[in-house]
Amino acid sequence: MKRLESVKLVQFLLYEQQEFRLEEITGLFGRNGSGKSSALDAVQIAMMGANKNQMHFNAQADNKSHQQSRTLRSYCLGQYGDTIEQCARQQATTYITLVWRDTETNEPVSMGVCIEASLSNEAEKVLGRYVIRGIELSMSEHLQTVDGATMPLPWSSFRHRLL
Repeated sequence: MKRLESVKLVQFLLYEQQEFRLEEITGLFGRNGSGKSSALDAVQIAMMGANKNQMHFNAQADNKSHQQSRTLRSYCLGQYGDTIEQCARQQATTYITLVWRDTETNEPVSMGVCIEASLSNEAEKVLGRYVIRGIELSMSEHLQTVDGATMPLPWSSFRHRLL
């Protein structure tokens, strides 16, 4: 059996980079609007390979005053207001990586998706999907430092590292 061990998020919602470690039993607790459903949506996005035909975000969690419901693009850009222009970033290279561990062999499996989104394009683009057996990807493997700032690694560089 495989057990979900960690969720790594890069440029997802309001997170620039965040890792959530999960234990055998893990609970999500917080106030309304604190991101509980968004965390579960991130897991769903990675597991479904960002296939819009397979994903169903938690519509109940949407703020009733928002005219627009949750979308893959709004998650990538970090939308926090009623309009897409109210977002944390104008463009995003989003990584969602799930690390699973085999409970019998202790072998890790990293799997996830890379998505590109921008304010200037109404449609996000899935750049790649990945499954790597025997390797637990670290957060640093998703990032680069440019002029002292930490930012997402371009998909082509990340893909090259995976190969």
